[in-house]
Amino acid sequence: MTTTSGRMTDSWFLKGQWDHLYDTHVRHINRYIDKLSQENPYGLHIPYLAPWHGASDTRVLALLSGASSVGQRATGNDMICTENTSDLSMQLRRLMKLSGINRQQLSPWFTNPWASPNSAGIPESVQVPDSVQVPNQQWAPDEVLKGLLALMPNLQVVLCLGDEAAVMWRAVSADPEVSSRSIRGFFTYLPSQRLADAATIEHQESTWRDVAEYLRITPEPDGVAG
Repeated sequence: MTTTSGRMTDSWFLKGQWDHLYDTHVRHINRYIDKLSQENPYGLHIPYLAPWHGASDTRVLALLSGASSVGQRATGNDMICTENTSDLSMQLRRLMKLSGINRQQLSPWFTNPWASPNSAGIPESVQVPDSVQVPNQQWAPDEVLKGLLALMPNLQVVLCLGDEAAVMWRAVSADPEVSSRSIRGFFTYLPSQRLADAATIEHQESTWRDVAEYLRITPEPDGVAG
C-alpha cells in the first residue's frame, strides 16, 4: 500500500542520497544545479535531483506545475524526489506503481524549480523577487529546463502534470534544439488526493498508462514500480 511517509523520512535513506549525490548518472545534473544556485544573484537555489532517480539516464521527465515544494536545507532534505513526504510525492508513487514506470525511468522536476527564500534559510526581511519574474534570462525556469533537457540524452517523454507544465513544455519544445529530439509530450492533471474527482483520477491514470505503453513498459506482476 502506498504511504504518505516516503523513504526520505528514513535517516539512512536520506544519508544514502547525499552520499551518492554526484554519482555518474546524476553528476552532471547536480553540478548544473550547483552552478545555477551559486550564480543566482537573489540568493535563491534549486534543490538537487535525488540520485534515487534515473537523472541523465531517465526516459520520462515528470514536469510538475508550480514551485519546488522542497528545499529544506536546515533539515537536510534538499532534494527533488518522489520519496518526499508530501501528498504530491505520494500520488506520484501511486501512479508510478500503477503504470509500471520505475524510479530509474522517471525523474521529477518543477516548472519553477527555485526554492523559496525562506526555505533556503534567508530571513523574511530580505526582499527577493519572484524567480519567475527574474529579468536575467538564464535563471528563467524555461531556460533552466532547456539546460536540464540537454543533460538527459535518453529522454523520450515529458509528462506534463498541470496547466503550468503544459504551457511551459509547449514553449520549450518549440525551441529548435529541443524539437529536433522528437521528445513526446503527454498531458494530464497535477496529482492531488485532496482535490481530485473520479474523472480527474481516471484521466491521470489513463495518461500514465499511455506513457508506459508508448515506452513499452509493462508493470511488474505485483504492480510495484521500484
